[in-house]
Amino acid sequence: MTEKQIEELRAEIAELKKVAYEAADIQAIRKLQHQYGYYLDKCLYQQVVDLFDENGTIVFFGGIYKGKPGLKRLYLDRFRQTFTGGRNGPIRGYSPPLYP
Repeated sequence: MTEKQIEELRAEIAELKKVAYEAADIQAIRKLQHQYGYYLDKCLYQQVVDLFDENGTIVFFGGIYKGKPGLKRLYLDRFRQTFTGGRNGPIRGYSPPLYP
């Protein structure tokens, strides 16, 4: 095998590694999106907060919620209190109060 062929193989391997890492990243993002949607649908608000980094930020209805304290204010204090009466997880037959 010539030196040129070896270099071509190395370049091909590097390109294949790049493609594989990109595919793995895309899959990880999809998994995270699915977890977020599932937890939100099931009123598992603590798990939603746990998905975020310490510096995560959410913009919701004009409010900006920064870091874990802000995320907890939105998901635990606002959503959990409103939709499950303070309980983490769905409540069969629970009807949240309407906003004024």
